Amino acid sequence: MSLRPPLYSDRAEADLRAIVRYSVHLFGANQASTYLNTIQRTCEEVASGRLRTRSHTIGNKNYWKRPIGAHVIYGRFDADGRCLIVRILHSRMNAPDHL
Repeated sequence: MSLRPPLYSDRAEADLRAIVRYSVHLFGANQASTYLNTIQRTCEEVASGRLRTRSHTIGNKNYWKRPIGAHVIYGRFDADGRCLIVRILHSRMNAPDHL
């Protein structure tokens, strides 16, 4: 765990943009902004160690996961303890297909 903010993979950043676009379309800009802030705050709390995660292994890769709203955040900690957000997937998506 780290006091540094999490790093987001390019795919995780693309996931966030897609979540915001979809949320604006369905729920409006205010709700989309609130949801984005909730996801980002959750990532920060995981990185700092304030929130627990569950381990999740796919093939030979180990990830952690944390549900948030309708989505699941997948990440890893590097050797220095830095938190990398790998993907942010809808809970109904098959994670092995996207990680």
